[in-house]
Amino acid sequence: MDVSKIISQVNHFIANKHTLDDETIQFLSTLKLSLMELVDSSTSKKSSGELTELQTLLRSVGMSSFVKAYYIFKSKSEGKIVGPILDEMKKYGGAQKDASARTKSSVGLKIFKLDLNIEALQLIANSNKVKTSIADRASEILAKEQ
Repeated sequence: MDVSKIISQVNHFIANKHTLDDETIQFLSTLKLSLMELVDSSTSKKSSGELTELQTLLRSVGMSSFVKAYYIFKSKSEGKIVGPILDEMKKYGGAQKDASARTKSSVGLKIFKLDLNIEALQLIANSNKVKTSIADRASEILAKEQ
């Protein structure tokens, strides 16, 4: 079976199983990230080598979503927000379904947990793959964070 089909099945399972507990969702999200890294490593090589972990994480959360929800991720990682941030991911992160919101929140928080948030902002600010307004916002946040 093709890895991309497995990723699709994991996405479908998460989206259609509303009774999953947080631990199971976290496991499936981690599995999905691992599978995406496997696909990236075999199909999407950069000139300097494979995609970094940060690049893979940003692909999952979305650069625009990460910037728009940056302070939500930051507050949650600092313990200032208690409980899930699904509604915030739907409002600021562009997620439309709970499963997508869970994935985006999990991945965004992982970037903070790995202390890669500043590097993520730098990557986004210098990216030609996002709208200028998003790159500019990433630069503004970066200036405040440093």
